[in-house]
Amino acid sequence: MPSPSLRLIPLILRVGLGFVWIYEGLVPKFLVSPAQEVEFVARSHLVPFDARAFVTGLGVVEVILGLALWMGLCVKWVAAVQLVLLIVFTLSLAATSPQFLLDPLGGISKNVGLIAATVCLYLVS
Repeated sequence: MPSPSLRLIPLILRVGLGFVWIYEGLVPKFLVSPAQEVEFVARSHLVPFDARAFVTGLGVVEVILGLALWMGLCVKWVAAVQLVLLIVFTLSLAATSPQFLLDPLGGISKNVGLIAATVCLYLVS
């Protein structure tokens, strides 16, 4: 039987990853710099419809996924969806904007840690 501190790992992962998804869904897509997000999506040519609508929808989805983690709803499924999104976003960003590979704020490198944490959450859920 795992120690009491090990049993906290899924909760810690859910709270931490949930925060990241809620923050990323709200702050850059609605509160601070939605124009930058829209410009990036439009420049990538990966979305066959209005970039602003995509960014808005993505922000809503990110917040919902984060809240689902906080509430402990369908955690394994949510982690799987988040894992797919993280991999797709990371590969798309690297392919369309390789300058972000050298971003000092870790635009892509932070996703590697998020992918690892999401895999861990998937495995322990």
